[in-house]
Amino acid sequence: MKPFEACRFRVERAKAHYVILSELWNKIPAEDLYAVGANVNTDGAGVIRLTRTKPLSQVFALQFGEMLYQLRAALDGAIYTAAVLETGNDPPPNEQDLEFPIFNDPIRYGKRSPDMLGPLADVQQRIIESVQPYRVKNLTPSEVATDINRNVGILNDWARKDRHRRLHMIGGYVLDVRPVIDCPPEVTVAAMEVVNSGFLEDDNIIARFRLAGYVPGMEVKTNPYLRTQIAINEVPAPCCEEDTFGYRAMNILNAVHSIVCALENSF
Repeated sequence: MKPFEACRFRVERAKAHYVILSELWNKIPAEDLYAVGANVNTDGAGVIRLTRTKPLSQVFALQFGEMLYQLRAALDGAIYTAAVLETGNDPPPNEQDLEFPIFNDPIRYGKRSPDMLGPLADVQQRIIESVQPYRVKNLTPSEVATDINRNVGILNDWARKDRHRRLHMIGGYVLDVRPVIDCPPEVTVAAMEVVNSGFLEDDNIIARFRLAGYVPGMEVKTNPYLRTQIAINEVPAPCCEEDTFGYRAMNILNAVHSIVCALENSF
């Protein structure tokens, strides 16, 4: 086995967990996610609501947590492997301290990284320092979405929360909503305001409206014509339209793969 092969295998396992997560989400019938209803007041003002019909299985959060674990372990494993190659010893000196450092603050990085990187040579240390989240760049929103420094920071934050806090909340995120109200013949839609609710909670107002000619007791139906995608209820907020959960997950996977390859190629 090549020295960094185990790290690449972890990245592939992470990708497999993401594929399973996506496939499970796509198999959920729409009616098992949210019920749609229009609530109308006596004056004709009302809202369109989406209400979760049943709890989402924890298997989604568990698959996501496994993906994060494998990616974080791939980075830590790359440091261990590099230390073995650098020293010729397995285990290397201070193996219990070796870890891939990820910091938002350059001062903390300077204080902590020497112990975490141990015997690594300057070339490896420069690679690791170059992908730190604190290295802010002047980028367009589209470039930010693919920035390796940002994605390494997101991975570290999400993996830390998964280890120490709770399972992540997986759910739907509104991509587009164009509601239509089916009114009785004598009733018209006088006003409609779409509410961009982003991540969908258990109960969501997605539009507000006002009906002209409405009389209490009239039947009003609605279709939200809603497009959603799988999402995680964590910061940061999307920086651009393409910064979806799936796009972000693939950028994080690519970031870890690139770092492992860079460290491998440095020897």
